[in-house]
Amino acid sequence: MRSYRFALSVAGLGIAIAAVMIIWGVRHNRISVSPNAKNFQATAISKKKKFVIPAAPAIYQISEAAEDLPKMIEAKIDPTDVHVGDIQNFYITLSDPNPITSVVAKIQTDHHVKEVELAEDFSQARNDKVYKGSWKVADTHDTTYRTTFVARDSKGRENSITLAWSDACSIPNSGNWSISSNSNCTLSAVDGVDNGDATIDGGVNNGTLTLNSGATFAFNPGHKITITTGHIALASGAQIKETYLWKQDADSDTYPGATEYAQTNDPGPGYARRYTWAVQDDCYDFDANAYPGEPNYYASPVDFAPNYDWNCDGINEEQYQSTYTPRNCTYVDPGDGGPAYCQVNTPGTAGWQTSVPACGQTAYYIDGQGCIVQGTACIYRDSFTSGNWTQYCR
Repeated sequence: MRSYRFALSVAGLGIAIAAVMIIWGVRHNRISVSPNAKNFQATAISKKKKFVIPAAPAIYQISEAAEDLPKMIEAKIDPTDVHVGDIQNFYITLSDPNPITSVVAKIQTDHHVKEVELAEDFSQARNDKVYKGSWKVADTHDTTYRTTFVARDSKGRENSITLAWSDACSIPNSGNWSISSNSNCTLSAVDGVDNGDATIDGGVNNGTLTLNSGATFAFNPGHKITITTGHIALASGAQIKETYLWKQDADSDTYPGATEYAQTNDPGPGYARRYTWAVQDDCYDFDANAYPGEPNYYASPVDFAPNYDWNCDGINEEQYQSTYTPRNCTYVDPGDGGPAYCQVNTPGTAGWQTSVPACGQTAYYIDGQGCIVQGTACIYRDSFTSGNWTQYCR
């Protein structure tokens, strides 16, 4: 099995990434990134989204074992971020001593998987064969967006690779993590494994860890990243960095903000290693009254309207959510000379007089109601606590 050495070197605590996306993985042998490694080396390369999709065409340089045929050399998707009605083009460069019989791009969106047959592009003046195809986008990609290239030759051999933009990683705060539980994983900011090892094995689907431009995947000194059957796709400006992950509790409410920081030294007061946080992330780390589980309701938004999510459950929960149900009383004259009275048939329930107002809005609220005798009838009186109330939320 051939060995491949990439133009990625450990510089201090980071790994510099070339300007073009590079995809790597191994099919049989284990490779690791360790603190003492001078270069990143693979013995063989595998043949198998509130997300950010790069706007420019995505070009991937692919390395793999010599025996993997048809050999995939380069893949291009143009444009990457598309909308319904747009035309999206696919290109893949292949090499095979035998005739290539089929090249397909499988595009998975939110609701469908579309297969696009790619044909050889004879306009390309190169020894390798370039196949191209296109489709008119017919579905959204708000939650799912990935493309799998599958090539077959006349000997019945098949090679494929999946490129993904929209898949959540679900990396725990502490301990080991494997991409096999997700199949594909996409990062657009800082994330990684704290106090554990990362394994890019891809599971049965041979998945891909995709780092968009500006993303950092961190792993700790003394720990490692092991690639078996998966891939890692790195955009220009993305990096894999040997360092520590930190979170800050800026408002001192014992809940850290969601933003992560990758650096070697302690950033300062309020910061702690990510693996030490055993609580849910703070949804707004600039106000100590806003944190997961906050029991109180507030008349003002957390930061700006219409966000009143003080308890970090993802919704604006009104404190008073019902309209008033009227009390029903009947006038009763006992006929024995005793005083008349109002008999309560249904007590009614407190609530808004007409409709439930939005968070921070004011409306008339009936907090209770009584029946009193007036002449030969019953009349209703609102309780003294009724009046114009403001809707509190959390």
